[in-house]
Amino acid sequence: MDITIVCGKSEKADDKQDALFNWKVIIEVLSLSAEGYDPGKKLQYYREIESLREYSLVSRTIHVLG
Repeated sequence: MDITIVCGKSEKADDKQDALFNWKVIIEVLSLSAEGYDPGKKLQYYREIESLREYSLVSRTIHVLG
């Protein structure tokens, strides 16, 4: 996960963990090694987060037009 946005107070499992449970937006920059995993299994996991409103994938590949 590269960028996350949370609105309001952060909700965690407990005081010792830093994993949030109330994300609103997740933006991930795809690496070559994660291109197959992020859009598949990770997306399935993220769909279970009730507060999540937007999940975006950004490619690291540069496309030159011209």
